[in-house]
Parts: sequence; structure tokens; C-alpha cells
Amino acid sequence: MGQQMWLQKWSPDFKPEEDIPIAPVWVLLPKLPYHLHYWHYIKQIVQSIGTPLELDSATKGRTRPSMAKIRVEIDLLKPLPDAIYVGLIHENSPQTGFMQKIEYEGIPKYCKHCKKLGHRMIECRTLERKKAAVGEAKKDRVTEKDENGYKKEEQTKDSEQINENTESQGITMGERFGKRKTKEKEEKAP
Repeated sequence: MGQQMWLQKWSPDFKPEEDIPIAPVWVLLPKLPYHLHYWHYIKQIVQSIGTPLELDSATKGRTRPSMAKIRVEIDLLKPLPDAIYVGLIHENSPQTGFMQKIEYEGIPKYCKHCKKLGHRMIECRTLERKKAAVGEAKKDRVTEKDENGYKKEEQTKDSEQINENTESQGITMGERFGKRKTKEKEEKAP
């Protein structure tokens, strides 16, 4: 009980492991002029936010003149405006209208990384695990300077094995930079 469920139209790119980023939320229009508290006007005002679904009972019954409230289906991936211009815009006459403040109620958390409802990206466990794995991989990397003063990065486990193999064949890191050095020359040097 207390679980929310909604149906959506099937599409070929449907993925059952991902939640859709579309959700119904309450949009509040504080101080909306009382003569605009009708479905016809309110749905036109909120159409740019999303799909208007229904008015709340106080707005329908016009018992709360201080604010209008409407349920709107919004896309959680798109930014939500704080205000909307309400009025007419004509090229030849001055604008007649006002900026309507918008508030939102009941916006669900949606993670843009794992595409799941219930948490935001900052709280995503999948992303935390991925970052931890990348962090561990970076810890395995060591930055040193070779005999010529150049920085080199090597995997501590893998590159040690490669260095052992190349040194046993008489090849050193200096050969990369044009210096040839063999085991015989190393043994002759004092």
C-alpha cells in the first residue's frame, strides 16, 4: 500500500530496468488572479511546464482565492521554470500581462545516472561504486622519474613483470629515449 503506479504507452526503446523520467507533480500558482481560476486558463498557463492533468478540489470549487493548484505531468530531466509570463504579446502594442510565480509540490527524486526514481545523482550507489573502482585503479598507478628525469607512469604489478622480463633480456627503460644499454655495459661500468 502507498505505492504509486502509472501506465505509459509502449515504445520500441522501452527498457524495463530504467524508470521513465515523467512524473505527475502538483504545480502551485500563488496569487493568481481569481478570475483565472478556471481549467481553461490554468491549463494554458502550465502547458509549457508539462501536460496538465487535473485541478485540485479547492481550485475546482474556487474556495481558495489565494492560489490555484493543478496536477501536471512533467519531465524530470528538463529544468523547471520559477515563473511564467501570463498575458498577450503583440508586435504593435505594449505587453499587457504579468509574471506568474510557480511553485512545485511532490517532485520525486530521479537519478540521471542510473535512471531510477527514489534518489538523486549525488546519492547514487551505482555511481559511488563506479567512482570507488576508478579510485582503486588510480591508486595502483605510480608516477616516478626515469634515469633521464622524465616522468613515467607504470602499473605497479604489470610493469614490474615487464621490467623484469626486459632487464633479463638486457634492455632497459633508457632505450625508449635513444640510449642503448645492455647488461654487458652495465657490468663493465665501475
